[in-house]
Amino acid sequence: MINMKMLRIALAVLGGMFAASVAAQNWKPEQNVEISVGTGPGGGADRTARFIQRLIQDKKLMPQAVTVVNKPGGGGTIGLRYLNTHQGNGHFLQMYSPNVLAGHVVGQVAMNYTEVTPLAILYSEHMLVAVRTESPIKDGRDLIARLKADPKSLSMTVGIGLGNMNHIGAALPLRAGGVDVKQVKAVVFNTVAESVTAVVGGHIDIVAATPSTILQQAQAGRLRVLGITAPQRVPGIFAQSPTWREQGIDSIASFWHAVIGPAGMTPAQVRYWEDMLAQLAASDEWKKQLDDNYLTSQFMKSAAATKFLGGQYNELKSILTELGMAK
Repeated sequence: MINMKMLRIALAVLGGMFAASVAAQNWKPEQNVEISVGTGPGGGADRTARFIQRLIQDKKLMPQAVTVVNKPGGGGTIGLRYLNTHQGNGHFLQMYSPNVLAGHVVGQVAMNYTEVTPLAILYSEHMLVAVRTESPIKDGRDLIARLKADPKSLSMTVGIGLGNMNHIGAALPLRAGGVDVKQVKAVVFNTVAESVTAVVGGHIDIVAATPSTILQQAQAGRLRVLGITAPQRVPGIFAQSPTWREQGIDSIASFWHAVIGPAGMTPAQVRYWEDMLAQLAASDEWKKQLDDNYLTSQFMKSAAATKFLGGQYNELKSILTELGMAK
């Protein structure tokens, strides 16, 4: 009888352990999910977070609500620190971009990608440089010739911060063309919209940006693209805009967008979210969103995303060191 009782206890314990193991391997949200954004409302990361929110809810992929909150400040530091107050909690996600990664290289952002959990790379968009339509600068080759002769002869706005991907996306082809990029006059504004307006108004010579950023002004015929860091021409409104490569400058670069979670997430939590994001990325709605905004699918799950971020960090450190900005 004692042996039978002990056997029943042992079986009950084992059954409980097995049930717990199965539950751990098949994790899914049990409460509302929050996607935080380390920048203010209206930017690319914010729009992507809200599109993810809408797709999950419209497709009824989970019964829980999904909310988006903005945690701007410190180049992304405030958002990252907030995220890691929820270590190991799979109900908290955050948008992530190379601007935050570059921010760590230059000492502006306190936390690196190794201190969070990369879940997926979503998509990328190529960078471009543009001038007002009336500019005497003919094309990318002409721009490089002018800056090689005198790197300080032209002003270039790179958006809201030095060392960001707009800055790097312009510096890479200029460097490949022999320009001393450290000497180029880079100007920042409080918002990206202000930087574009400054070029349209003739106050700044060049804008370094993404296609979606200048789309409205390009459609209105107020801006002309000198070069895009894409392997081939971008369709649609930018179909007549030359790539750097076709102008003899072998420079390809992209501004990617990713999703991360807090440190300490379990393999089951990671698997749930990378599968969920893969499902969204394969949907017709997602593909249309990319096409409408001149974005390129670059989906990677967690392991590939982590490796990718390591390579990106090294590349960013190299160019930012040359710009004299790496810490």
